[in-house]
Amino acid sequence: MSPSETRWSRGGELHDDRVRDVLVRWEKYRVAYNLVLATAVIIAADRSSLTDGGFWLVVGSRVVLANILFTLGHGVEALAAWLGLPNRVVGAWCFTVGTATSVLLALLVAFFYGWSVH
Repeated sequence: MSPSETRWSRGGELHDDRVRDVLVRWEKYRVAYNLVLATAVIIAADRSSLTDGGFWLVVGSRVVLANILFTLGHGVEALAAWLGLPNRVVGAWCFTVGTATSVLLALLVAFFYGWSVH
């Protein structure tokens, strides 16, 4: 299907099952993404931080931000699908790079929180 065949039609509805499939797939990825981040935080955190309510407030605010940014992956892959590009390759790259970056940031937050409190 060419990009011209996937244009907006019928009052703004997008007729392209590939885009819908991308969105559904990324919502499944979100579960794995959050499990990976939670595991990284729990492993990296100082044990005393895990019982500190302030730690979870900091982590919780970062989780919300991370999940908002996660949505960029949906958008980039959906755009690639809409344009007829190899969206699975684009999506895999976005997920891998985005998750690795998020894990690194989560590890830093978890590791340095203990230093800032003690």
